[in-house]
Order: sequence, then structure tokens, then C-alpha cells
Amino acid sequence: NYTRRLAQFEAKYKRGLELARYIVLMKIEEIEMAFRLDMKDLKERLPKRGGLEEILGVEGEASKRMFSTFKENIKGCGLKFAGRTYRPPSDEVNAVLSLTYTLAYCLALPLVIFMGYDPYISFLHTKRGTHASFCSDVIEPARPFLTKRLEWLLLQRSLGPKDFNRSGRGVYLSRSGVEKLLNWFESIKEELTQRLKETIARIGEEL
Repeated sequence: NYTRRLAQFEAKYKRGLELARYIVLMKIEEIEMAFRLDMKDLKERLPKRGGLEEILGVEGEASKRMFSTFKENIKGCGLKFAGRTYRPPSDEVNAVLSLTYTLAYCLALPLVIFMGYDPYISFLHTKRGTHASFCSDVIEPARPFLTKRLEWLLLQRSLGPKDFNRSGRGVYLSRSGVEKLLNWFESIKEELTQRLKETIARIGEEL
């Protein structure tokens, strides 16, 4: 859809920070609902003016609080989680989180294209190589939903230590672990798809 893509391109350079702020605000509101946290102070800290680094700083603090609560909630799940780590995931729960978010990114890509937007013109994330950065923008407000759903999965002890392997400095799901996670992801895919569509539409309304 050339009209939508042109509007997206124009917004990138004229109101990019405003849209980055809007995406972070959506994510904060989702964290509040999913984890029953009061983040009024962070919403007030979101700069109406200023740079992307300031906006990302608020987003980082919101994520930190979400994962702190998540860590408390999954105590007794039988898997290790010292805190959110990336590339490589340092423990079992991080391996689950990373693969789940990657699956959400892969689901967002065809939805973004189907709804007429450019997957590479983003506002919050920076494009790196072939990274479809707008898809990463789109999944940010869905991360609290995914994280909360994973909390329930982990507490059911559907995944155990035998479903993981260590390779170098990282911990990864084994074949059995991947199969279990994919089956779980299939069970939430319809709801996640609807959430992603709504997020894309909301961002589109702001262009």
C-alpha cells in the first residue's frame, strides 16, 4: 500500500520521536495491565521532547520492573532465571524468552506487509542488516502479554532442565524443548495475531 508506506516514511523523519514515545507508552500500559504494576512515574517521565536515548531509557526501566516481577512470580518453576540477558541467553528461562520473542517477530513480519506497511521503516528500533525493525517496534507492546503467558507455562513445569542444552556461554532449548514451546505458541498464536494487528492499526492511525 503505497499511501501507507509513504505516510510511514514521512512520519519517520517528521515525527519519529513522537511515534517512538507512543510505542513505549503502549508497552508500559500493557505491563501495568498484565503484571498489575503502577508505572505512572514512567509515563510522566516519557519526554515530550528530547532524543531517542531518553525514550529508550524509560522503556528499559519499564522492562526492568516487568522482569523483576516476573522473576518473583516464577520462583519454584524449577528453571534458572537470574535476570534478562541476551545473545546468548545465559539460563533456561532466558532461552525460552528469547525464542518466544523471535517467534513473535516472525509472526509480525507478514502481518506488517499484509496491512500495507514497510517492515524496515521503524521509530523505536534501529535497522541492522536485514533486521525488519518496524516488526520489532510492533512486538514491543506485545512483550508483556507474551511474558505473562510464559509465566503461566513455566509455573505448570511443562519445561524441565532436560529440555535445555548448554553450548559455549549460552543455554538453548533442546529439540524436545523446542517442540513443547512451539505447541504452546500455537495455542496462543490466534490471540497474539489479533494483538499485533491492533498494534499495527494503532500505530497506523498516528502516522
